[in-house]
Amino acid sequence: MNNTTLAHCQSRYGGCINYAQNTRSTITNSEVFNCYAQDWGGAINIGDSSKVTLVATRISDSTSSYYGGCISSESQVQLKIIDSIVQRCTLSASFANGAGISLWNKTSLTLLSTHVSECSCLQFFDLTFGGGIYTYYNANVFFKKFN
Repeated sequence: MNNTTLAHCQSRYGGCINYAQNTRSTITNSEVFNCYAQDWGGAINIGDSSKVTLVATRISDSTSSYYGGCISSESQVQLKIIDSIVQRCTLSASFANGAGISLWNKTSLTLLSTHVSECSCLQFFDLTFGGGIYTYYNANVFFKKFN
């Protein structure tokens, strides 16, 4: 997907984009915003064993109930976010994790020159974690800011 805008969408999983298992995708120079997911992945949900790359893309102003106000992944996902913005993401349920980005088990996240901000949980409970980024077990996370 290149030079595309997706907005004002809603679904049970992945408000604007729901990738199936084993998907390979790159989103470049695009915007995904004002999305709502009933369960997880406010803007984007990424299925098991997928590889997704976001380049120069804005993901913003999205909400889900439980996992990933903007982006959520299932198991064994490789997610790269480069020169992008993940902003103003919200979780609405009391048992919720990863207001910005939520990654399930055995995932890999690479953030290069990426801005994650203004992500919040609307309700706080003993089992609410990760305002910006939440990872479940065996995750590999790499951050780097270019000058």
